[in-house]
Amino acid sequence: SRPTGNLPSKVKNPNSLTTVIEQYAGSEEVNDFVLIEEAKDEDVLEGGINVQYAKLTKEHYLTMALVQAGTIATVADVVTQKMEGLPDIDLAHVLAISSVAAVFSGAFNAFWLRLIEQAFPGKAPNYVLTKAIISTLLLGGAINTAYIIGIPLLESTVFAQDGLAHLPPLDPKILLGGWSKEEFITITKIECVMFLPYHLLAFNLVPPQLRPLTQAAMAGTFNVMVSAVTLGFFDTWINHAQHLIGLR
Repeated sequence: SRPTGNLPSKVKNPNSLTTVIEQYAGSEEVNDFVLIEEAKDEDVLEGGINVQYAKLTKEHYLTMALVQAGTIATVADVVTQKMEGLPDIDLAHVLAISSVAAVFSGAFNAFWLRLIEQAFPGKAPNYVLTKAIISTLLLGGAINTAYIIGIPLLESTVFAQDGLAHLPPLDPKILLGGWSKEEFITITKIECVMFLPYHLLAFNLVPPQLRPLTQAAMAGTFNVMVSAVTLGFFDTWINHAQHLIGLR
């Protein structure tokens, strides 16, 4: 039989990590990190990737959120550009949107999601609705503003191509030059349609430490839309969609 190490005597079957967790959940004598250390073999780690991922998100919460959001935004932007048949990838735009996504959709969003959960803990309907509205309208509005301002700013300065990269000047007109009320309204509409229902479900069903990942996955589709808006393709997409369904 497999040695139990420091696992408590009440654990009946140390050969099954699932059984260990079920029998030992909530105990103060050991935590999930001890379980992982005591069950290192692959045959013991049933669903081991999930366990290791949970450990990473717990130990490196903001870093994981940053990496996930940046990676997903990069893929989404490249896919968007390929869908439109651009002959060459606009690298400046890819770097700009991935940077904004990593910082704002990733770390900034994860930081505030945790604070929102602490302020309104639990699944009471009024708390869930409050968290969903704050996350969609206030937090989402701040992140969308960062996309609209940050992407053209980084494209034309830090990530400018052909040896033209430079730090942005401390001029408000230049720093805020990418602001567009029309783009903000468009992205906010997309945000409300996609994320308000998502938040209502997530605050009920998704554990707090996993929300940055599930939101990042949702943001993959959202980032395609943001790329389309900031690259100037979105209106064309809407016209094509309306034509397909017979509205035009």
